[in-house]
Amino acid sequence: MAPAQGWSVAEQDDDEGEFRSVDDPSVGLEVDVECVNGQPEITVAPAD
Repeated sequence: MAPAQGWSVAEQDDDEGEFRSVDDPSVGLEVDVECVNGQPEITVAPAD
């Protein structure tokens, strides 16, 4: 999810962030990090 790969950080919070395509800002991914039963869990979904 690096600028060299065509992505930039659009929004950032303590436990989640949103990445947008550098070429097409309408394309985005939302990343959410949670702790479930003591294990990290990362969820990636299309951004709204």
